[in-house]
Amino acid sequence: MKKSLLVIAMLMLFATWSFADWSPTPLVITVQDEIEYAFDGTEVGIKVDVAGKPAKCYLIINTMLPENQLPIAVTNGFMGWHYVNKVDTTVYVSGAYDFPVGKAHTITWDGHGSENTSGGYGGTFESFDAVVPGTYSYTIFAYDATNPREKACNFLAVGYHHMGQYSRIGEFDEDGLPLAAPMIWGNVDWSYRNLHAEKEDNVVDAEGAFVSDGAIIGPAEGWNAYGPPYATAYKFVLGNDPDDMAKLQTTYCTGFMTGDQVTGVKVATIDLGPNCFNPDDQDIFYQAHMIYEQMIVGIFKWTWLTDGNAILSEDWGGWDELSYQTTAPAGWEGMYTNSAGYIVIASPGRNAWDTQHDNVYCADYEGNKVFEQTLDDFYTPDNPNGMVNSMINRLYLHPEQPDQILLTGEQNCIQMMASLSRMEAGDADYVTWMNGNGDFILDIAWDPEVSVEGGLWNCNSGEYREENGGRRNESYWDAEGISIQWMDGQGLMSFAAMTQDGTGIAHMKYGDDTVSAEDKIEKSSGQRVDTGSQFDGMYMGPVILDITQGQAGNTQCFNWIAQDTKSGIITSEPTAVEEEGQAAFSVDAAYPNPANPTTTIGFTLAEAGHVTVNIYNVAGQKVNTLVDNEMIAGKHSVVWDGSGFSAGVYFYTVKSGDFSKTMKVTLLK
Repeated sequence: MKKSLLVIAMLMLFATWSFADWSPTPLVITVQDEIEYAFDGTEVGIKVDVAGKPAKCYLIINTMLPENQLPIAVTNGFMGWHYVNKVDTTVYVSGAYDFPVGKAHTITWDGHGSENTSGGYGGTFESFDAVVPGTYSYTIFAYDATNPREKACNFLAVGYHHMGQYSRIGEFDEDGLPLAAPMIWGNVDWSYRNLHAEKEDNVVDAEGAFVSDGAIIGPAEGWNAYGPPYATAYKFVLGNDPDDMAKLQTTYCTGFMTGDQVTGVKVATIDLGPNCFNPDDQDIFYQAHMIYEQMIVGIFKWTWLTDGNAILSEDWGGWDELSYQTTAPAGWEGMYTNSAGYIVIASPGRNAWDTQHDNVYCADYEGNKVFEQTLDDFYTPDNPNGMVNSMINRLYLHPEQPDQILLTGEQNCIQMMASLSRMEAGDADYVTWMNGNGDFILDIAWDPEVSVEGGLWNCNSGEYREENGGRRNESYWDAEGISIQWMDGQGLMSFAAMTQDGTGIAHMKYGDDTVSAEDKIEKSSGQRVDTGSQFDGMYMGPVILDITQGQAGNTQCFNWIAQDTKSGIITSEPTAVEEEGQAAFSVDAAYPNPANPTTTIGFTLAEAGHVTVNIYNVAGQKVNTLVDNEMIAGKHSVVWDGSGFSAGVYFYTVKSGDFSKTMKVTLLK
């Protein structure tokens, strides 16, 4: 959720106030909440104020349809690339506008639809028919494409090469309020454990008890160069000196290194997967561990002990109570928690595995399994290159929108937004939108001269170091519904942006990007902060991962680029003409706005009739009905209590007869 007042205040104060040695200047854009437009073919101007950093801006326009008019399971586009289901759809995407810092910049729209028809940098946008007059939401996505990335941390990795699932950024405190200084949290990656020092914790006596004192083994320079030892969980507050490892908080998960014991007997190789923290109690974190010989992943609960050994909860989860079969090393799992009390894991299938396995696995904070969902859309058994599974290890759960999950595979063309509640209910209709092959955004095997014989446009590809394939790294969507996917193997392009229904906006690059040489094509993964703090923006790895240096390379860093997104409404809805002795139909701005957690919505009816007042989220889904009954003419008001909803941006629509008006309200918690 964007808290504009908080960000503006920070812009005014950041020169004299900062947390420590890194004090970034955020990019903040300001747009109009509502714009009236006649939809008559003329151009309407959308004003954009830019503060802090220059902005490359894109305009996105979406429908705002009643729930009963939303498209249901519609597939369209070249190759059937686009699937939408019970969600408002994108009708217009603009090309890029480059704005310096300043006020009253203008983006124009003539009421026609458009889409990007090219995968090249910036895209090629083609216009089509005029849209139907009515009410539409508009979004401005903006990022700093001019300045080089800034260092946020020089000893933790946003992704070891491409594996972003080992680092997250915590944005909220235990009460659900935005942190003034967000923190990086995660654990040291199993896949690249040889880059780190190790602790000698796997020595056991004849009875299977640990006898090691936990001494550091391995070269000391391993610690200094590459961060804390393998099996360490960590926290680092943004704003600290990016080079100051003394500010790194750590705890150590003893007993789960390669060769450690299982149930008192040293019989198996145990791998360490990703972790995730409980948002309600941030001294609790959950860890994926794997018995490699049996390909079983168990979920364990740990209690944080700063500068000591974390405490394992013996009566929670584990191999016997909370485990699942997998086909990939534990280090390949993607893992998140959400504010609804769920631990969600993307369990990937190995590319050439004969058995279908791309699953979502869900447990709750009490240690109970909630559901397991197989993702059929990612399975390609007839793929001529043998890649039948899609390595679904990329997932993102927005902290303020707990029901939606963003999924993709590192070597797959699909990006999917799905509903966790529908999965839990066993509803096969769980997909909200899906972007696949055919729009040249994140496409795979599109080049007939490069694609394997018989494999043109095949969605799974092992050629992730080729432009015709590419690797999909971490992804996220922001409070306004715009999703970002970092990627490798796409030349100059560093990330792709998609609209609220999965429509591709464009492939984009940062200001310091350079063309990738043949042996230096990987650009690492990414994270985001989007809470109205000084640290809002995108976090990514180095300009190019120097993989010629082996696994170490130059992966150990978090870098930052400023980014912001804002939304409003464009409407042609009529206003009633006031008759003598009678008030016109009107809707007041919600007060207070932002709501925390209640707000009052006032409205005036010109005549008696049936009235509805509905609340919608940024995806256009109705989440609450406040009024649905007959009312007399005159002034009315209704209170919306948002205590049962996640913080974020919402829209409320008041409708009476032929009159309707939609306005925006922001919910704080």
